[in-house]
Amino acid sequence: SIIIFDLEGEIFFGAAPDVDRYLDDLKERALGSDIRSIVLRVKRVRNPDIVCLERFEHFFHETKRLGITVLLGGVRPELARSFTKIGLREWFPEDRLFLEKEEDDTDSDTLKAVRHAYELLGDDANTCKHCESIQRHEARKASLYYLV
Repeated sequence: SIIIFDLEGEIFFGAAPDVDRYLDDLKERALGSDIRSIVLRVKRVRNPDIVCLERFEHFFHETKRLGITVLLGGVRPELARSFTKIGLREWFPEDRLFLEKEEDDTDSDTLKAVRHAYELLGDDANTCKHCESIQRHEARKASLYYLV
């Protein structure tokens, strides 16, 4: 029901072809499997430049046009500042941006993004067999977790 993808490394102009390939593969995988939510974990993304930020922007617009919701987990302060500078935070829904967790928070930012993606899907749209068993046991919903 959801794709969780961990993107990490130096995200600068030299990495743009790889970033394009990964994002295109994610989009095609979602379309091919009728998946409507992608959680993009960006906690270990470093040194973003305008070229790769533009690639992200194109990806966000394209997935939105295709009806795929993208949620960003693990957004570190430097990446959040970069997103603000290019105006992304003016049009990218705030409830889909999960900043790096605070020290006193017990849930990771990516886990919050995954839980929110499931909320957006709703119980009827979620056809995942694993989730089906969780839905039968409401008390277990709080233990929903992910593996990277």
